Amino acid sequence: MSKSNEFDQHYQSWKSSGLSKAGYCKQENLVYTWFMYHCKRIETRGDGFSQIKIITKSASILGASVIEHHFADGSYFVFPANCSAKFIRLLID
Repeated sequence: MSKSNEFDQHYQSWKSSGLSKAGYCKQENLVYTWFMYHCKRIETRGDGFSQIKIITKSASILGASVIEHHFADGSYFVFPANCSAKFIRLLID
């Protein structure tokens, strides 16, 4: 198993554990700084969207109400105002 896959498993286990990052590291005997580095890597990899900061604001484009989701890297999505939050989460999570 690659180191990346090994950490991905740790990351998923931590997310479902309910523990703090420090608590998970202590339980699994992991180096905290190593864990934090890889958490940051996972949270900002892949499609280029940072998952750390999401700003939601309402706007009006050409007279239609919309919801904008802005990511920390400057990218954003625009959805119709009547779009369900559940649907939006499926797209951006």
